[in-house]
Amino acid sequence: MRTIVYIDGFNFYYSIRFTPYRWTDPLALSRVMFPTFDIRKVKYFTAKVKPHPDDPDARTRQSVYFRALETLSPTVELFEGRFIRKRTPMALDWPNDGRLRRALLALALGERRVLDHGNPKVRVIKTEEKGSDVNLATHLVSDAYEDRFDAAAVLSNDGDLVYPLSFVREKLGKQVILFNAAGYRHPRLAPVGTPGSSYKRIRHGALSASQFPAQLTDAKGAFHRPDGWDQPKKR
Repeated sequence: MRTIVYIDGFNFYYSIRFTPYRWTDPLALSRVMFPTFDIRKVKYFTAKVKPHPDDPDARTRQSVYFRALETLSPTVELFEGRFIRKRTPMALDWPNDGRLRRALLALALGERRVLDHGNPKVRVIKTEEKGSDVNLATHLVSDAYEDRFDAAAVLSNDGDLVYPLSFVREKLGKQVILFNAAGYRHPRLAPVGTPGSSYKRIRHGALSASQFPAQLTDAKGAFHRPDGWDQPKKR
């Protein structure tokens, strides 16, 4: 069965970031998850993160991972959206406890911009990843329309993909398989009992079997798995 794998990079990363599996080879993972399918292409959608005081090396680690992905070209393709970090006022979710409310309000009064005509707000640093969901949906629908696959395997749990997935399944007659490592399934993305729709959870064993080697080599020379991205222990 001709298969294209579509990976929502941030969705995947945030489901494994506290595990030793961040050095995952997406092509190897796809083959472990779908051993009887003909994996024609893996499309990886993400964006370059911005440095942050809490994690100044995040961009460096991500760049090393992108370099690892590029060693899998042309089977694996990387598509970049945009990463936005901005300061914005947002309303507080006030607790019911009166004493805690008063304490929070006292803190808010220290910053006059926090209060907005009786509707307390706080200024937060909001991070958003823009474009990857749209890019993934566009490629998914376009590839289905051009008959480039029989089955689409989508690694995500993003509810914004409900309509494009159902369109590909119901209007274009393609099989859609949702898979993720989050431990739960978005019920509308892979509805139970719907023809052409199925769900697979990525287990630790599949992740452990799908890691890049600790050292890789490309045209620029040798490079290593980022510090802190530990090698998984053998099970």
